[in-house]
Amino acid sequence: MAEYSFITTWKFNSPINRVWDEIFDPGSWPEWWNYVDSTREIKKGDKLGIGSLWDYTWKTRLFYKFSFTVETTVVEPPCRLVGNASGDLEGTGIWTLTQEHNSTKVIYVWNVKTNKSWMNILAPLAYPFFKWNHTVVMDNGYKGLKTRLNNTK
Repeated sequence: MAEYSFITTWKFNSPINRVWDEIFDPGSWPEWWNYVDSTREIKKGDKLGIGSLWDYTWKTRLFYKFSFTVETTVVEPPCRLVGNASGDLEGTGIWTLTQEHNSTKVIYVWNVKTNKSWMNILAPLAYPFFKWNHTVVMDNGYKGLKTRLNNTK
């Protein structure tokens, strides 16, 4: 398995609770994040959402799609959300939100391994392309969420 670690930083001129509400609701992601093909809740978690299971299918700028399931393991509103992924990608995603004056800073850390054989075979050569693709997908999410936040004040 090839291993990847990506860190993305977003900044919004919106209160932390508004940003949290959007990130914490993956069912709405396809509405504002073009590369999210679909999301589907498989299992509800506890009252905070811990233990919930969501299926995700993502499109990419390259020629492939991938799917995985995320189990929510940590929910600390409105500051921290952690989930463990399994499927085409396997690993951990960590959303950290902080209020900075009148804006919200979001840091997303995505530590994953690939389970698709072709991705593992091509990993030594394809890493720059996978990194570029991740950046494009995350930039698109930033732009989509920024637009959504600005249009729902």
